[in-house]
Amino acid sequence: MEPIHAEFQYTEAEAIRATVAVTYSMKFYVRFLPWIGAVLIAFNGFYAISAKPRDIPLFPLFLGFLMLSIPFLTRWEAKRRFKVTPAAGNIISWNFSEDLLENSTTGAQSTFQWNRLILVRQLKDGFLLHPQPRIAHWIPKHAFKSEEDLNRFMQLVKNSGVHYKKGP
Repeated sequence: MEPIHAEFQYTEAEAIRATVAVTYSMKFYVRFLPWIGAVLIAFNGFYAISAKPRDIPLFPLFLGFLMLSIPFLTRWEAKRRFKVTPAAGNIISWNFSEDLLENSTTGAQSTFQWNRLILVRQLKDGFLLHPQPRIAHWIPKHAFKSEEDLNRFMQLVKNSGVHYKKGP
């Protein structure tokens, strides 16, 4: 079978998309923290209506705003890191065969076997290939040349024996 090729430019938008995908896929509860923060702020506001100004607890308010800002902080950190990344703006290429995964970019390349991955996670707009629990390679769906290549890749993942998971 002919190797499947995927290629994309590592832009700031891709860096943000990858960082958000990895962050929210690691622990399921991270996606609920902004909602919990909003509830803390709301309860603090309701309490403030009935209390004297000096009796209003500030810690829950601070914690609520911190939790509410997690999506913004994640994107800000991704933008900040992208600016100092040597691979910024480079083309990242992947080749997938039945035995090997190969990736390359300007000045770097790697090859590894499917059994070196512990998880492949399919998300709405891409895939996370996990060689370790907290490290993942991001491959956006638009990196594949055609829908047929994308389907062949998904079949290759399922046939590889690597744990496959859909969704966050």
